[in-house]
Amino acid sequence: MNNYDYTYEVENSKSYSIVGVFAYMFLGLLITAGVSFGLYYLLLQGVVSPNVYLPMMVISSIATFVLVIFSQLVLLRGKSKGGLVTYILFAVTMGILLSSVFILYDISTIGYTFLCTAGSFGAMALYGLITKRQTASLGMFGVGLLFGVLTLTLVNILIRSEMIYWIITYVGLAAMLALTAWDVNRAKSFSDNGMLTGNLAIYMALELYTDFIYIFIRLLAIIGRNRK
Repeated sequence: MNNYDYTYEVENSKSYSIVGVFAYMFLGLLITAGVSFGLYYLLLQGVVSPNVYLPMMVISSIATFVLVIFSQLVLLRGKSKGGLVTYILFAVTMGILLSSVFILYDISTIGYTFLCTAGSFGAMALYGLITKRQTASLGMFGVGLLFGVLTLTLVNILIRSEMIYWIITYVGLAAMLALTAWDVNRAKSFSDNGMLTGNLAIYMALELYTDFIYIFIRLLAIIGRNRK
């Protein structure tokens, strides 16, 4: 955030409210949902063959990783004009990757998980909106948990323990719930101070979008396992 050109943005862009951030977030989720289900439907109908689908998944995995880095560079530069395009491209590649959930889980499980995700995300977002306390400590807690998840993930690549996998799943879920409240609180603070302009609004939407997707994936693993 220290590299963001607030002066340029404030002087040359309109200021968004927190509603604008959520609007961008929902746009990204809508694009991802449409792409993921649409690709699954085409695969089911034989329009897209498995021989084409698998390379698409590999390319999308690489593209998503590149876009994560590229979006940071684009969205944190106040003078850049490609913020929204980068965000949409990221949502599209994520949609391609998430099309696999329709293969692995039935529709009822996916729908139930989405409702649980919306409920848990909404509760933490509401807390971030209405709390008068500083949520920096909550954010640091979430970041600390994510470092723990990363460490355990690297360890589990070697030992392949199912128990560690589920520890990673639950700890990762707790981390993203904490970060959701922090991110919403930060976006609200930027909005209240008239700093939520241009690419910064899209950047905060991307943060919330990522929180939502991560929570969904973790809950899907938990709920999908319990429903088997």
